[in-house]
Amino acid sequence: MDISTTNYEFTHGRKPRGEGCWAFQFYKGGKDTLEFTPGPFGCSYSAAKKWAIKRAKEIGADRVAVAT
Repeated sequence: MDISTTNYEFTHGRKPRGEGCWAFQFYKGGKDTLEFTPGPFGCSYSAAKKWAIKRAKEIGADRVAVAT
């Protein structure tokens, strides 16, 4: 599952990277948000991305985006 970074890149002018507080939006079907969830606090983007993919599978989401 890919995680969309388009809105993040538009807002911040770069791809997500490094450590910080990451949040994700989960979608199922259309454009309605299924869930907006902060990820694990103070971790690398790669670790947060793994967490988000696992969470998406748990709740049945079919798209994930990094929140801005």
